[in-house]
Amino acid sequence: MSCYDSVTLVSKSDPARGTEIFQCKQEMFSPSEKNYFKVLNEFNPERNEAFFAKKAMLVEGPSEKMGFPSIAKKLGVDLYAHGVSIIECGGKPNIPFFTKVLNAFGIPYMVVHDNDPIEEGETDKESIRHFKLNQTIESAVDSKLGVIVLMDPEFEDILKVSKRQSDKLGKPFAVFNTIEKMPSEQIDKRLREIITKVIS
Repeated sequence: MSCYDSVTLVSKSDPARGTEIFQCKQEMFSPSEKNYFKVLNEFNPERNEAFFAKKAMLVEGPSEKMGFPSIAKKLGVDLYAHGVSIIECGGKPNIPFFTKVLNAFGIPYMVVHDNDPIEEGETDKESIRHFKLNQTIESAVDSKLGVIVLMDPEFEDILKVSKRQSDKLGKPFAVFNTIEKMPSEQIDKRLREIITKVIS
């Protein structure tokens, strides 16, 4: 990805429009951002799937990356067949970086992240940081290409994964284990809606 300006995407999603070519000709990052090195490090082969997707789903971490395909499978949905690639961003603060790349290449996407709201009367620095980060993500999303879905409570809480399970098995495996044991009819409505939205 160091030579992103030489990457060309060719697609034919709509026969009426014919073959379309997307190429990023503008400079994505200023030298002061030092994001050149971030591009080299963040876009590994797994994340490069976004360039071949009909739609990318940007998620915070490995729990969501592992969890959403399992939920879709339980619901009888094959995300791969719908051309959806789930891209794990390595944490919420990295989401704007990935949206910038997808915007530049005209790739449709959905951003799914925890809301982390500021509770009434709460003033701690962590809550304010999350609030500002939510605003940064919202500003980074191009409404012609992307949509944001806020999860409240967070993903593991919606699935009712206990802290004990997470500590014992690790969050991603605890999420996977919970979904595997869960009957499809018990999958939370909010998670069902995310799967429906990402394939539409």
